Amino acid sequence: MKYRIATHKDHADIEDVIASTEYYPPVDASLMDGTFIVAEHDNGQLVGCIWMMHYGRNAYIDYLAIVPALQHLGIGIRLLVKTRSVLKRRGVRYVRGNVLITNLEAVRAAQSMGAYIHAPYAMCFTDLGE
Repeated sequence: MKYRIATHKDHADIEDVIASTEYYPPVDASLMDGTFIVAEHDNGQLVGCIWMMHYGRNAYIDYLAIVPALQHLGIGIRLLVKTRSVLKRRGVRYVRGNVLITNLEAVRAAQSMGAYIHAPYAMCFTDLGE
């Protein structure tokens, strides 16, 4: 498995990975500011992703998604480790993200990285148009 920063050529595959999970609605990756880190299988297929956006010392992460057939194998943790490393190199000190409290795997993954779960809520956004 290879973990890398995504390029614009990965957008369709990122959208497929996100759509494969039960936690997120369909997204248009090309419209998202920030950076995706992806997990790429040895055959070149994207099997996981996480999105991050940062400004100065603050960052926000979301869209941690792993294709269902490969969940529970540590890919999400490795994506979080890679994301943390990239953010730290970029000078980020504080990271925030939202985790659905019902997504126990994501909660455990976040906690294993030192995150605190504060409340059982999720933020929802919609496309505001141009």
